[in-house]
Amino acid sequence: MKSRGCAALSAISPRRTKLFPKPRPKGQRPSPRRHPPAPPAATGARADPPATTTTPQQTGSLGTLSASQLPGDAGAAYSRARETLMRGNYAEAEVAFSEFLEAHADAATAPDARYWFAFTLLARNNFTDAAANFVTYLQAYPNGPRAPDAQVRLGIALAGMGQNRQACSAFNSLPRRYPRAPQAVRDLAQREAAALSCTAWTSALLDEATLQHVQELSPAAPILIALSGGGDSTALLHLMRERFGRERVAAIVIDHALREGSSTDAVRAAAFAEALGVRAEIITLTWPGGPKRAQASARQARHRALCAAANRHGARIIATGHTLDDQAETLLMRAAAQSSWRGLAGMRAIAPAPVWPEGRGLLVARPLLNARRTALRDDLRARGAAWIEDPSNQNVAFARCPRPANGSRNWGSGGLRSNAACEPRRQAPPDP
Repeated sequence: MKSRGCAALSAISPRRTKLFPKPRPKGQRPSPRRHPPAPPAATGARADPPATTTTPQQTGSLGTLSASQLPGDAGAAYSRARETLMRGNYAEAEVAFSEFLEAHADAATAPDARYWFAFTLLARNNFTDAAANFVTYLQAYPNGPRAPDAQVRLGIALAGMGQNRQACSAFNSLPRRYPRAPQAVRDLAQREAAALSCTAWTSALLDEATLQHVQELSPAAPILIALSGGGDSTALLHLMRERFGRERVAAIVIDHALREGSSTDAVRAAAFAEALGVRAEIITLTWPGGPKRAQASARQARHRALCAAANRHGARIIATGHTLDDQAETLLMRAAAQSSWRGLAGMRAIAPAPVWPEGRGLLVARPLLNARRTALRDDLRARGAAWIEDPSNQNVAFARCPRPANGSRNWGSGGLRSNAACEPRRQAPPDP
């Protein structure tokens, strides 16, 4: 599992800036540094001081501490750096804050200095180093007074690097991580997100009405992701993590143990989740009477295992990666099997868990029912994310909802619940 911070930023590595400079021996003066010519000054939000910053009222004001409160020459050094920044001389301010951090890494204003150092890098269009230093600030001071602004600036830096998906994640997760962020910071995040069409990306994949219903039904409990490692469930994992946060979602990988290599695929799928900071659990099914290769038996066993895991985790919602393509396939198969009108209604976005008694009180959510399979894979490619192609999905001998063996035209009283894939009938009466 990756360390704290954004797992998607693991590729960011500062080139010439030191994230944690070592303190210099007392009395030793900093050596002069050479800096490449500064690129053109950034425009708009990248060059303006952040909305959370108050302009110093007098020379020597440090924002959070006055110069007289800092030991030694730290106050004077910080004051000079801030004055240079407020004059808009970002190149000199970058050098001044860098030297301050090397000389006074333990000073009370080191957090502010780290933020302003990253800000000057961003203002000079040094997006990679700016992103690395904003990440450092957020990791070291996640609840600092400048943390909300730092997250938005991190998103701006990522957008400058061409990492639009990660940038959208930074903008969209601001209200969840910092619900009390100043309105000016929220407005900045919304403007930047709109410029990248972040909302369009999310709404085109996750069904907002389904997510709102999930939130109403289970406001704070964990949400389980049924993860196979395939393209659909892997895309669901990424999207649900962005929407609800990595702490709230958990991935459950079911190894059916019905084909060679299934255990390897299960380990890979769990690794996908752990790389995003999402906890993962692998459940291997056992077959006391020998493997039951009928799809209905495998689905029943899978749903029972998922419901048991949900009960262990205290979850009420199990999210699956069913897509619009799956919906069309299901409707065609039910029509071919001469299902009733209820069966032709298709899969529901939220439905009771299809096993009993393990599924009592649990719900299955399908937030991707309006998304096409190709769009989800395009989204994964844009993220640079891998997925697994399950060979059993390519086997045309299997059907999702086969015709009943007795040839009847009606699948149960509702024409819908004949097996696990079609939301099967419960084996006991529902809750009163």
